[in-house]
Formats: sequence, C-alpha cells, structure tokens
Amino acid sequence: MARGGSKTGRGEKAESDVVRLQYRTPWMIFTPTFIFFFLLNYLAWFTTVNEDGTDLVASPYVAAIQAERARNLWKQEWSFDMQVFLEDTVLRSLFRVSQHFGGMEGVRIIWCLAWLAHCLEVGIAFRICLSCGATPAVFAAYCLFTALGGVTQLLPLIEARDKYISLLPTPTAKKNK
Repeated sequence: MARGGSKTGRGEKAESDVVRLQYRTPWMIFTPTFIFFFLLNYLAWFTTVNEDGTDLVASPYVAAIQAERARNLWKQEWSFDMQVFLEDTVLRSLFRVSQHFGGMEGVRIIWCLAWLAHCLEVGIAFRICLSCGATPAVFAAYCLFTALGGVTQLLPLIEARDKYISLLPTPTAKKNK
C-alpha cells in the first residue's frame, strides 16, 4: 500500500495528488546549440572586420599574445590561451564560412533571425508553463534553457506538457463522481 492509504502503484496518480508540470532535461544537442548561439553572438557584435571586409582584426589582447609568440618563435613554450583560440582560430574560421552568406551583414541577419526564433520559443515555453501551472523553479528553468538552447529544450517541454495533460482527470470522470 502506498503512503497516505491510496492504492496507486509507482508512477500512477492518486486522486488526491496535485498534477504538476515536471521538468525534463534538454536534448543532448543542447550544448552544441548553446555554444553555436554564443559564437554567433560573439561573431556578430564583438569582432571587428578589416577595411576590405575579408578578415577579422585581432583584438589588442590577441595581437599582443601573437606578437609575444612571434618574438619567442624558437622557444615554443606557449600555454594554451582560450581567448586566442576562440578569436584567432574558431571565430576566424566561422568568419570565412560567413563569406558565403554575405559576410558580416549576413552574420547579423542570421543573428537577428536566430534571436527572433529564440524569442518565439521562449514565448511558447512561457505560455505552456503558465497554462500548466508550473512551479517557479520549473518555470524559470524551462524559460532560461529555452532562451539558451531553443528547440532543444522546447521539445522536451512539449513532451512534459503532453504527460501533464494525460494525468489530468477528464471532464467525464469528474461528472461520474
């Protein structure tokens, strides 16, 4: 017998239980989606393009590190620097790819469309959480992670909503009581 004297098994809903929207973790593709979205934001607004529009201008920090490494070329005892790797390798490669989409203008258009999609997804998450009576923690988690990862968190939310709806008593069951 379950606690409280109800005769329900594990995973079933007792009649006195309150149905709540449960949190479901995002899909595994969430992390790469978040990283790509971060890189898109960084490339669109925190980098500078040279006058020709063909390459990125190194930030003062990266330029100083590159100059130091050039002076000590034969020494080659460099420690890994994440900002140099990010700006000089990753973002420069993404910028070269962006040349096929219209350069920096294309990147900013894609950035704008991505933010519009994320705002739409956050609106959907907000509406689902509000209509399902999610607890504040679940509400905040779904909205935050949907803003960061988009559809990779929104689809688990829709699955949780479907499960929530399936646990609700049907109107005919209420009439029979």
